[in-house]
Amino acid sequence: MLTIYIDADASPVVKTVLSMREELKARVVLVHSRSHLRRDALPKDVQVIIVESGPDAADYEIAGRAEKGDIVITDDLGLAGIVLSGGVKVVNSSGKLIQHQEMDLLLEIRHAAQKERRRGKYRSGPAKRTIEDEKAFAASLRKAAADCT
Repeated sequence: MLTIYIDADASPVVKTVLSMREELKARVVLVHSRSHLRRDALPKDVQVIIVESGPDAADYEIAGRAEKGDIVITDDLGLAGIVLSGGVKVVNSSGKLIQHQEMDLLLEIRHAAQKERRRGKYRSGPAKRTIEDEKAFAASLRKAAADCT
């Protein structure tokens, strides 16, 4: 059975994935730290793994569990790089299917953005999610799931 791991500390797509789990015939596992406990009720078939608070704790837990043929949903490029090398599909919350070949470029872009922030050039946070964002994410998740079967 397809397993979808969600780096759930701040994921804006948890509800979307939960609504699609039956369509995709997927088991969903939410992984988050104690400092990001979810207050909403979850379906009984959804597994929740709570890790200690700390840098990258949820990432390490997912990296240790995800296997070839699984999907990981994360916006963390470090985690994406680790699991991609193991044959796991990665989808970010914007609906981008991340490919192993583009990791170097994505990490360079992240590094440049970090340098700019250190220089005092701050950008506002992400734009509010739209229905189009949700549709793009859902389409990418369906594609990733189809590629896994």
